[in-house]
Amino acid sequence: MDARLLSVSQFAARAGVSRARVLQLLAARRIAVLACGAAKAPVIRDVFGSSPNPTRLPAQLLDGASGHVVWILDRPAAQQILPAQDSGDSAPAW
Repeated sequence: MDARLLSVSQFAARAGVSRARVLQLLAARRIAVLACGAAKAPVIRDVFGSSPNPTRLPAQLLDGASGHVVWILDRPAAQQILPAQDSGDSAPAW
């Protein structure tokens, strides 16, 4: 079993869902992830900035999703991945 399927299996077991359901999600044409609040910032930072470890960070499984993945984050959730801003009122550079 390749590492990705092993991670899917481990996540499915922890989440109490079938592996088939997780694979179904990853096969979706469009996936939206919503994260709000400063408490999510360290996890969002780790999802995007750490070495792949989908057993610890299941959202990293979305990197191999077959569809389009959109991340919807409020400023507090994105605070650790946003570029430094000169003023708190300006929009992110990206």
